[in-house]
Amino acid sequence: MKFPAFANVHSHAFQYAIAGLTECASSKSDSFWTWRKKMYQAVHDFNPDSLKACATQLYQRMLANGYTAVGEFHYLHHQPNGKAYKNITAMSEAIIEAAESTGIKLTLLPVLYTYSNFDQQEISEQQKPFYNDTASYINLMDHLVSLCSKLDNIRLGIAFHSLRACSIKQITEVLKWRQKTLPNCPVHIHISEQNQEVNDCQQVTSLKPIEYLYENVSVDHNWTLIHATHSNQDELKLIANSQAIVGLCPSTEANLGDGLFPLKEFINLGGRFAIGSDSQVSLKPLSEIQLLEYGQRLITQSRSVCVTEEVPHPGFLLWQECSSNGFNSLQAKQDFIEINISKEFNDYSQQYLADLLVFTDKIQ
Repeated sequence: MKFPAFANVHSHAFQYAIAGLTECASSKSDSFWTWRKKMYQAVHDFNPDSLKACATQLYQRMLANGYTAVGEFHYLHHQPNGKAYKNITAMSEAIIEAAESTGIKLTLLPVLYTYSNFDQQEISEQQKPFYNDTASYINLMDHLVSLCSKLDNIRLGIAFHSLRACSIKQITEVLKWRQKTLPNCPVHIHISEQNQEVNDCQQVTSLKPIEYLYENVSVDHNWTLIHATHSNQDELKLIANSQAIVGLCPSTEANLGDGLFPLKEFINLGGRFAIGSDSQVSLKPLSEIQLLEYGQRLITQSRSVCVTEEVPHPGFLLWQECSSNGFNSLQAKQDFIEINISKEFNDYSQQYLADLLVFTDKIQ
């Protein structure tokens, strides 16, 4: 039977190298921030060749599990010491070559990463491989526009690491470049993932990150807000009204202890959402959407939470929304895949989706 494929809207390919290797407590208060130190250490083992090898294996596994397109949120631009490669697109080309060799559709999202916090603190030594100022980022993008225009199944978008890593002034300048050079291309940004991030933003700006973004930037349907975990009702309305897509990464958000996005409220507002594998601790989209809905069951202490009057089956609603919105987020044509029902649905972890067969006539 043919079912809608999935688009993975948020991937950090290099983090596949440490997936499963960070599950031992490194302090009495293990957290996202202690995990991040281990991630920084892994960065120093990468060059274009090793990144290509890592991404190739990763993309092969994504394809095997039902992802046919990926948005690579790519911020590993330079050598471990922060010095640019002679070919400034070398690391981006490694990602592109991995995608081409596997056949996965790629939306490359080079990331602007300049600061370490909201008050424009200088980056740390460990963050230097990520660093670009506005001018060097636009120069990188100019080179990639020329390169990607010659390639099939490769799209190019822009990404801002987060509001703590980019200033509003920078975002505005890059968006002006986008309007001239890549009008209406995808725009992705990490936002409101961690409580500390929200608190730091409020201390500097008096606003929460989503409020601060919408106060200063025109956000529309071409934007994807990654995580948006800690969003209040007013922020959910801002996102839903703008038709931006929220990129949820359930396995990573659980693994890092981020928290749970208020998905039921967002669905009620007509919000758009998709899924991503982020740190690569899981590469199974069916497991991601199961975890997505089960998290909502836990916080609401009820069952079948992610439904509407029109679609009473959470598996169908989540599959449908995550597939269509995922491809829209990456501006890629939606794919369909063959699924062997007897094979795919005999695993207990997939039983949650088995009743989806009731809706087969609607999704073929």
